[in-house]
Amino acid sequence: MVSRLHSSTEINASNPSVLVKMNYIDLHTQELDFSQYNLAEDQIFVIDNLFPDYFIHYVDDLIMNSYGWFYGHTSNYPQDRHDIGADPEWKEVAALKQQIFPGKSPHANDGCFKMIMDAVVNSIDFDLEIGEILVNGQQWIHNTVPHQDCPCDNGLSFIYYVNKVWYDDWGGSTKILFNDEWIEVPPKPGRVCFFKGNIPHHGNPPNETYRGLRATLVYKFMRKVALPPNEKNT
Repeated sequence: MVSRLHSSTEINASNPSVLVKMNYIDLHTQELDFSQYNLAEDQIFVIDNLFPDYFIHYVDDLIMNSYGWFYGHTSNYPQDRHDIGADPEWKEVAALKQQIFPGKSPHANDGCFKMIMDAVVNSIDFDLEIGEILVNGQQWIHNTVPHQDCPCDNGLSFIYYVNKVWYDDWGGSTKILFNDEWIEVPPKPGRVCFFKGNIPHHGNPPNETYRGLRATLVYKFMRKVALPPNEKNT
């Protein structure tokens, strides 16, 4: 299985000396309480052991065995909806998605999606508005390009890693850009990675060792009350 991040500073960066605000929270040893952090700052939260094994298995089975997959998903959608598979200039190989909110997938109303959301954001001490919940599905051929979930400081996003089994040598890390360095967060069943939506990031596909589907749930929020200009991280 993927090795655990053992401290708030153990990260995979191309420059090991880069200083990054990485907060590792293990629910076996501490509580999840976002009220003790300044979420206006650029930082990454990696959260493990928030969900029991039976719940992780339930979410995996629900998503992986669904008939609700949509083909043609990329990080940035073409405005004219042309066939990007036939476009040699398009930088991504179209992958798969399920739309949970606004609900289009057949199981979008399953209570597990709200349970995940509430478990992560309930300790945030300001109001959020949910913008989108989707499932990304990638195989080894599906590259992605860096993107932002929103252009401003008022967005927050988190990733839930769906696969109930994942091994180190399968790859598939999430890459997040901090201080001009790409930080890698490896998948782990039930792991959550939380950060501001305007931070560039993208999901690496698994390598050819694993021919299955890497699945992640992505939740995108906006603050209901925007940050004052002097609180924004510029």
